[in-house]
Amino acid sequence: MNFRIIKYGTKLFFPFMFAYFGWMRKFSKNPSKYPLELRFKRVHELAIKVCKAFKMDIESSDFEKFKNDENCNHLIVSNHQATLDAALFLAVYKTPITFIAKKEAETTPFVGKCIKILDGEFLDRNDAKQALKTFMNVQRKLLDTNNKIDIIIFPEGGTNKDPENVHIKEFKAGAFRCALKTRCPIDVLACYGTFRAARQKYKTKRNPVEIEYITTFRFDDYKDETTETLSQKLHTLIGDRVQKFRDNEDKIRIEKLNKN
Repeated sequence: MNFRIIKYGTKLFFPFMFAYFGWMRKFSKNPSKYPLELRFKRVHELAIKVCKAFKMDIESSDFEKFKNDENCNHLIVSNHQATLDAALFLAVYKTPITFIAKKEAETTPFVGKCIKILDGEFLDRNDAKQALKTFMNVQRKLLDTNNKIDIIIFPEGGTNKDPENVHIKEFKAGAFRCALKTRCPIDVLACYGTFRAARQKYKTKRNPVEIEYITTFRFDDYKDETTETLSQKLHTLIGDRVQKFRDNEDKIRIEKLNKN
């Protein structure tokens, strides 16, 4: 039994109940009835409470440099360390974002409803037809300039089970097909530390979490790439930054936050 989740999760009982009966059920049942900005605002506020409850001390260096003020939607690419990555992104972003999530997340309490509320997509990796339909929906949303929302994809295809030793897993090249089809900008981000917040073996009282905006690739930057070469290029960019988090800055922040 994970007592860490129980300990931190109890702090979220009333916020989750208020959200569930106050807006989550009605927003997820028929999202299009409600303005996207309102839906995102509610989920954003809840995500901030989740991060605080799990003692996540977020350092978002260089993130303030990024602002999507263009009349187009972006594909956001990042590594994936824990389910709490979703809360991290939702807490840090100030403008609407959503996710391409694995099919199993659809039935995960609260998580599935929040993704539905934000017009997210669920990907069944074992069903080729369903996967194709999902990516067609993603392409349509990336091209929809009347609905300003950026879409996050984790190309590793799942969470990294050993982030302290394997800094980043191999990327699935197919994750970048929708970018090449739509010619959308690709925002490259890296994150580290969310895995500590919910795992029993870590005894830290406060959990340093890093998230950094690295760069944005415009279509001209990647138009001559294949899905495979683009995947490798972004894997190297994100992997190098994650390794720096892990090997240097992370140890310093753990000691600083938990010295008392």
